[in-house]
Amino acid sequence: PMTPQQMQEYNAHLRGGAPRHAGRQGGTEEKAEQVEVEDWESGLGQMEGVVSPYQDYIPGRLQKHHFLVPHTDPVTESSTLGFVLPPLLRYKIRLPRRTIEEGRLTSLQLESVMYACQEHARDLASGERAGFFMGDGPGLGKGRQIAGIVFENYLRGRKKAIWISSGTDLIADAVRDLRDIGAGNIKVHDLKDYQLDDKLSRQPGLQEGVIFLTYSL
Repeated sequence: PMTPQQMQEYNAHLRGGAPRHAGRQGGTEEKAEQVEVEDWESGLGQMEGVVSPYQDYIPGRLQKHHFLVPHTDPVTESSTLGFVLPPLLRYKIRLPRRTIEEGRLTSLQLESVMYACQEHARDLASGERAGFFMGDGPGLGKGRQIAGIVFENYLRGRKKAIWISSGTDLIADAVRDLRDIGAGNIKVHDLKDYQLDDKLSRQPGLQEGVIFLTYSL
């Protein structure tokens, strides 16, 4: 945040003149503060046309797919990062077309799902399957994205998934997210419903679906 003095200097820079200092002689402190606020608001009005360090984020590799539904909330990225083209996206999605065309997964969410599944299809030199880190901020619908990854893998025959969250009450959100993208048939099992010595592989109904648990188990 700027100090009042910095605000005045910035406003003066925008106007191309010398900074106007709000003196205390011959006036009250309240009047001086009013001058500072007016200067700052005037400066904001003159900032139109100033290049922003941020720009709207657009899924670079999905622009040709015009049937995708844009994300509901505005999402930005730094202008510098916007010049970097994302990695090639060769993955062929199997999600139902209805899930995509009806916007159950927006273009941004679908992009994350596709990149994640593309990595999951790649084997590392160690023989392990590659992973994917999703670092999206609030408002992008990470629950929907996770549900999309689970659904896509389910359609490819990988019918078991583990969903780890911060609280047991969030299982309702997991169930909702799967249902909302058209995967309501995928069962979500709460790990706390089983005893520590239960062998999950032998439990009826656990041959497929999602096991939901928290970080503290």
